[in-house]
Amino acid sequence: YSRALLGSSIVPVEPLSNSLSAYHLQIVRLPEPIHRRKNIEKMHADDIQVHVHYFPVHLQPYYMTLGFKVGDFPQAEAFYREIMTLPLHPGVSQAQVEAVVERLLLHVST
Repeated sequence: YSRALLGSSIVPVEPLSNSLSAYHLQIVRLPEPIHRRKNIEKMHADDIQVHVHYFPVHLQPYYMTLGFKVGDFPQAEAFYREIMTLPLHPGVSQAQVEAVVERLLLHVST
C-alpha cells in the first residue's frame, strides 16, 4: 500500500522508526476527513471492506462516565476523523492491493 499510494493525497500511517510492527492493519489518513463516511460507503459498494479502528479511548462510553468529553484530546480526535483501515491479511495479493488503491483514489477524488 505504501508504494501504491506514493505521491497521492492519501498518507499511509507507518510504524515509528524505533518500533516493530506486526503489519496486521493498514491505516491511511484521508485528505478530506469530512468525507470519510461517504468514502467508506463507496468502498463497501465496491465490495471492498474498509473500516475505522482506534476510536479515541476517552470517547468510549465508560470513560465518558468518568468525565472525559469531546475536546479533551483534540489530536486523538483529529486522527480518528482522518483515518480508515484498508484490507490487509496474508492472502491479499499485489493485484488486490492495486485494485483497492485504484478504487480508493477514485472515490477520494470524487
